[in-house]
Amino acid sequence: MFSKAESLSRAGGGEKTGLSRQISLLAVAMVIMLLVLSASVMFSAELLRRDNQRAVHRQELLGLSEQLGNLLSQRVEALKVLAGQDRVLALLQGEIEPGDPEIGLLLDAARDLTGVEVVWILDLRGVAIANSRVQGVDFRGLDYSYRPYVQAALKGVSTVFPAFGANTNTRGAYLGTPVYGKRGQVIGAAAVKVSADESDALLRKRSAPTALVSPEGVIFSSNRPSQVFRSIRPLSPKTLARLSRTRQFGDAELRPLETDLSAEEENQPCLLEQASLPIPGWRVVSCMKFDPAFPLSRLQKAMLGCAVAVIGGLYTLALFLFVNIRLRKEYERALRKNSGIQNALLANIPAMVFLKGRDRRYISANRAFCEALGLEQGQVAGKTDAELMTAEEALAFSSGDAEVLAGAGPLPVVERRLFFGRPEARWFSLSKAAFRDENHEAAGIIGVALDVSARKQTEKRLAALNRELESMVEKRTKDLEEKANELRYANERLLELDEMKSSFLSSVSHEMRTPLTSIRGFAKLINRDFSKAFNDLPAMDPDLAKVSNRILYNLKIIEQEGDRLTRLINDVLDLNKIESGRIEWDDRPLSIKKVMDHAVRAVAGAFNNNPETGLEVRLDDDLPTIFADEDRLVQVMINLLDNAAKFTPAGKVQVTASCALPQTLHIKVSDTGIGIAKDDLAKVFNKFQQVKYDGSLLNKPKGTGLGLTICKEIVEHYKGRIWVESLPGKGSVFTVQLPTGHRSKDAGGAWA
Repeated sequence: MFSKAESLSRAGGGEKTGLSRQISLLAVAMVIMLLVLSASVMFSAELLRRDNQRAVHRQELLGLSEQLGNLLSQRVEALKVLAGQDRVLALLQGEIEPGDPEIGLLLDAARDLTGVEVVWILDLRGVAIANSRVQGVDFRGLDYSYRPYVQAALKGVSTVFPAFGANTNTRGAYLGTPVYGKRGQVIGAAAVKVSADESDALLRKRSAPTALVSPEGVIFSSNRPSQVFRSIRPLSPKTLARLSRTRQFGDAELRPLETDLSAEEENQPCLLEQASLPIPGWRVVSCMKFDPAFPLSRLQKAMLGCAVAVIGGLYTLALFLFVNIRLRKEYERALRKNSGIQNALLANIPAMVFLKGRDRRYISANRAFCEALGLEQGQVAGKTDAELMTAEEALAFSSGDAEVLAGAGPLPVVERRLFFGRPEARWFSLSKAAFRDENHEAAGIIGVALDVSARKQTEKRLAALNRELESMVEKRTKDLEEKANELRYANERLLELDEMKSSFLSSVSHEMRTPLTSIRGFAKLINRDFSKAFNDLPAMDPDLAKVSNRILYNLKIIEQEGDRLTRLINDVLDLNKIESGRIEWDDRPLSIKKVMDHAVRAVAGAFNNNPETGLEVRLDDDLPTIFADEDRLVQVMINLLDNAAKFTPAGKVQVTASCALPQTLHIKVSDTGIGIAKDDLAKVFNKFQQVKYDGSLLNKPKGTGLGLTICKEIVEHYKGRIWVESLPGKGSVFTVQLPTGHRSKDAGGAWA
């Protein structure tokens, strides 16, 4: 009996032990399943939380890009209105002058109304011919053809181009649009610059790192100032050269960022997101920072893998249902949050936004719509246009609803004049599109109405201003035509007088030559005969000697004054021939050394008579051959050397010739003489003009006052230049610059 009872006892104990073991195993399995389930829930919740954060971040980024786009699109439309103004067309077609004050008034008004920094008008070459007032800067005459927005506008495309101002030295968005002529052809471009302050302010509203990035990957604006003008990735030399030509980023050195934009910030992981702008290739890039996550250890990952493999499909199904419920709740919460954000945006934006169902009854409308109609928001839902507006306004507001619901797509923007119960009508731009259900069928209409009364008033004021400007221009044009006729008559009269003067000088000079030649000849003959016949008489009678000397002295004066009068007549005739174009030019290949030798020999007497003044000639060995009239160039050098000798009582006169510039001959005649006063420098090349003297010269140099005038005419005939630099008491430097490749047209040559 004992043995049997013992065996039963052992059997019962074995069953208890087996049950305990099973319970323990079940408990362990349940614990493992609980751990795996907990880890799975945590992991799924983290994924869901990140997806929700990313969706919200993405929505905010899209809103930011839309704000930036609206900021620019409004200015583009205003710029197109300006480009169509008659005054702008008249300027580009050459009907009015760029300096016309009415153009300045028009551009200043456009700048103030649109809130931009500056407005340009550019011709087909891309050169600015008019601009609004900018303190300290005038853009007229500057070439903007290298800017892409100007190139696009001249090709008929309106575009936006963020860039660094080449002349204002500030960042901004440059908007360009074509200006079309009466025949529809592009005749120029209009452009404005929008300050970067507005876009910078939008970026600074975000705490996460956010940047405006160009198509090449260069950061143009950022709420992290250290990132501005840094490239997200290294740029190729070709890209750098292209950006340098457009001067899009000014003179900034475009260096890559030291760290990746998506790198961790403040020990928190970042996720890089971006949204495109209406500007082709430009985008807004932002890094979203995640909150500290629940990281899974290797043990947890191993436990999760083992549990999934053990419990199989049942556990997988339960986990799926659980996660699905959580995902749905999080999704619904995110939708409610996003819906709240959208409702807040719709409620506060100034545009009138409304929704209609397929029955054309209002589903909802934002605050601006209700305020425009003088209603509360709860009074709109379920109503039709006829119940909310007058019959005329309801007809205008419901126009196009049928086409939208029939699938015609978004309607073009139309402008309506509506009262909405007010004593004065206002202008609204109305646009409509369909929103669709899950079957992609039109479920209703979403519409946007924007109050454009201010723009209409601006257009009206611009039109009135344009009419006023046209009236003023017409009056001024008439006055200018009268003045032009007066000037034309005066010019014709001056030309007649100039011709009469030239004829008179030529005739008088020719008529004076014959008697002057006789006077000079008889004076020399009397001097010679008197000296021979009365040579011995002065020795016998002292009184007769005085008379003899006085006669010889007077004869010498007659000869000198006759020579001076001859030079004057020759200079007048030469100048008259040059100015009238009747002079003959004997151009041929010529050595400048030969010209210098001839001129130095001709003035040797002037330097020999004054031993205190020396002459030094320095010519480079490799001087090129020039093509000119030797006699004329010798005449230039004689006049310059003769002047230097006359006005240098003691010192040195130096002549140098070199080729300091390619294909250009430089000749300098410098002296250490009395110099020329500053007020007289601009007059030394005028006709009959001589410098003023002080008492430093014993004998006042005499001349015709035409020598330097003739020099200037000869040098400019060969497309050269002549100028003087001088200081009183320090001497003067006359410089002649002649092109070595020049050939005179009178000689049948060609221009190099």
